[in-house]
Amino acid sequence: MTKVDLSGYAKKFEDDVTSFNDYEATDYVRSLKNEGLLDEAIEVGSTFRSMCPNLKGYINQYGYALYNKHINIPVNKISENEFLFFSFANDILGMCKQEKYSPYEVTVNRMIKYITSQNPINYDKYLETLKLLDPKLLSDQPLLIKERNQEGESPLERWYRQMVKVHYDMQNYKDCITYANNALAMIHNFHYRNLQWIKYYRACSQVALGNYEEGQRDFLALQGQIRDINFYEVLYTTYSSLNDDKKANTFLLYDLYQSGYDVTKTDLFNNLLKACQKAEYTALADLVSLFLKKVEKEAGKITEIENDPYANEDSGIIYDRLMEELTAHLDKLVERVQGKVIYYNKEKQFGNIKTPQDDTIFFRQADYIYDEEVQKYDVVEYTVIPAYDRKKDEQTSRAVLLTLEYSD
Repeated sequence: MTKVDLSGYAKKFEDDVTSFNDYEATDYVRSLKNEGLLDEAIEVGSTFRSMCPNLKGYINQYGYALYNKHINIPVNKISENEFLFFSFANDILGMCKQEKYSPYEVTVNRMIKYITSQNPINYDKYLETLKLLDPKLLSDQPLLIKERNQEGESPLERWYRQMVKVHYDMQNYKDCITYANNALAMIHNFHYRNLQWIKYYRACSQVALGNYEEGQRDFLALQGQIRDINFYEVLYTTYSSLNDDKKANTFLLYDLYQSGYDVTKTDLFNNLLKACQKAEYTALADLVSLFLKKVEKEAGKITEIENDPYANEDSGIIYDRLMEELTAHLDKLVERVQGKVIYYNKEKQFGNIKTPQDDTIFFRQADYIYDEEVQKYDVVEYTVIPAYDRKKDEQTSRAVLLTLEYSD
């Protein structure tokens, strides 16, 4: 790279700083910065600022020199003199505007990166710094990650992602919902599962504000889309805390039957135990409690089970016993409805049931408790569970926990 001859500018600067025009001042500071002469670029920019108030073009180049020298540095270096870092950051924000070719936006982002690297995070400062950016001036174009030849989130998407999360973490639930709704309206191409997480924080905020139906809608839509979050469990916990036990237990039992025998899901069985105790369903509560103890014993966590009526049976057999007991008395925990199958597509294994209100409700053969052959005009018992139709993008309902009563 050919080194730029700056001797002419240097002499002119020494002779008479005020003789520079806007182009010359900008070119001089830019050239010093690009040559890596940051201290010199900062000195020249600072001099122009104090002695040449009529000059404006060099400001962004001067700001970038400050950014490269004092802002774009490792976190551990910032920690050594945090006051100096924020002092220079505020200088840049004070003289530069949020516009193209300005260091304003990257400076704010660097401040945010430092703030969020701290433990604990200062959320007031985090929010205050985010508000330094005007979302109307942020690009909605995805950034290209060259190393992976991949699209990344746009500056606008990143800002909304952070605003939603910080308001949720600060328990500003109304603001969280507002920013989430704005994000969903403004951004049409999400990255890194941002769409799912924004909807998740909106749903949690709705529940926190008592808007349970709105929260439920998002939770149902998100089921299976966010790893390690079981939204049926979330909905069970939500409605159980409101003492809406039959509705809570619908999510719990559907999850239970879907999961099958799985000794790793102790939380699920602990919730079932609580539901039984709340409903005073002692027979099932005793079996669930024994099942949990059997699982502990088989894992080596305990050595003996006192007063074990099934000492020779393992957890698998106890599981069968408790599921048999539950299936025979589902009405103790959930609402049961009787209806008639009026349509069934054998190939696709779904159909419709005529309800007592002369409406129809959708069902899948997979939601029969027993693997029964479905016939038109079968009379069945079922429980209604809220569901989500992704094709229509709307909340609906369907019949689950189906049992055959008789064939008509």
